[in-house]
Amino acid sequence: MHEYKIKKNAFWFLIALLGCVVFYRFIEASIEFANGNQALMVSYAFTVILPASFALFLFFYTPPTKSIEGVYMKIGTVVQMMLIISFKEYSLHLFLGLPVVFLFIEIFVTKFPKRLQLYAERLFIFSH
Repeated sequence: MHEYKIKKNAFWFLIALLGCVVFYRFIEASIEFANGNQALMVSYAFTVILPASFALFLFFYTPPTKSIEGVYMKIGTVVQMMLIISFKEYSLHLFLGLPVVFLFIEIFVTKFPKRLQLYAERLFIFSH
């Protein structure tokens, strides 16, 4: 039986992108804090650290999946967590829209052209 996981290049790219998003929000919160607005710094733990921790948990502590869809679900969830961190005004809407990621993955796997699926598979998925 095959096991699937994210390719190393895609893995490190997503980790670096997550780090950039977290760093951007830290700089933004620090600037606001220096200007006297403490709200962003106080809420940093819930709006940035919690979603980033969830994304890192998905990457480092979940085993390889038995299907290709499982890898797409991990990638989609991590991208959604990055969107939640990036767009603080819409973070609640994006979080509540997390099931849409899973719906999109199912539509991608079942309805998209096979050529596009194979291209995404070559970019993101390692099979062993």
